[in-house]
Amino acid sequence: MARDAVEELIKECGSEPIYIHSTLDLIPFYTTLGFSPIPEDQLPKSIKERFSFCLGNMKGCNVSPMFREGSVMR
Repeated sequence: MARDAVEELIKECGSEPIYIHSTLDLIPFYTTLGFSPIPEDQLPKSIKERFSFCLGNMKGCNVSPMFREGSVMR
């Protein structure tokens, strides 16, 4: 079910870049769907601000920012 939900997100929004936050355990799952872990400083400011409670230590909060390039879905 989780794969179906993320595939639907990609189907509907995949032409645009997508930023997500993954728990550390789910990084391999999201990688299979075209997401790549990125450094926190590469997040748009508005997204980064939502995780200010991590005080620059996202791994300590058990999250990793991830990014997927926008592409044309067929």
